[in-house]
Amino acid sequence: MRKEKQDLRITGGDVDFIPNRRKYIGVFFECCSAYARIYINREKTSYVGWCPKCAHRIEIKIGKRGTDSRFFKVIKH
Repeated sequence: MRKEKQDLRITGGDVDFIPNRRKYIGVFFECCSAYARIYINREKTSYVGWCPKCAHRIEIKIGKRGTDSRFFKVIKH
């Protein structure tokens, strides 16, 4: 008998409880009206990513007190 793969999903929106996955935040890049996830770096000091259309690089540093926000808007000057 062949075993089928099980698709395990954890709901609730808190990425801390997703096993073996990197943390991410959602970012809206106003420059190209595009949404992307940006992921935490290996040092766990900031979130780093790029606009999916124009490749504008963004780095959001993680502060000592942090924030509960999971979504941000990037305004390019």
